[in-house]
Amino acid sequence: MIGSIVFAQDQKTTYETDALELVKKSNNSVETALEPILDEMYEKFSNIYMEEFTHKEIKGVLEFYDSELGEKLLEGQSTIMEKSMSVGQDFSTKVMPIYQKYM
Repeated sequence: MIGSIVFAQDQKTTYETDALELVKKSNNSVETALEPILDEMYEKFSNIYMEEFTHKEIKGVLEFYDSELGEKLLEGQSTIMEKSMSVGQDFSTKVMPIYQKYM
């Protein structure tokens, strides 16, 4: 019984690995097409950072992101963004009637 459970877990792992590989291969053409656009966008973003921060400050931020707390922040940013957007949407539904009243 235990051997069959381990085998089932191995199959699932292989199954998940194969499915992930399929997704990566099927999206490869999209990623390839987006690459020049993303490179341009990243370059423009980096120019914004250079306008706002010194080289030393950028290095400090990078060091922070390499720390345990920085990694935790990066990992949680999408969740924080989703929750923040939800709060913003709720807020806008409360504020919009007030703005419309004065327009």
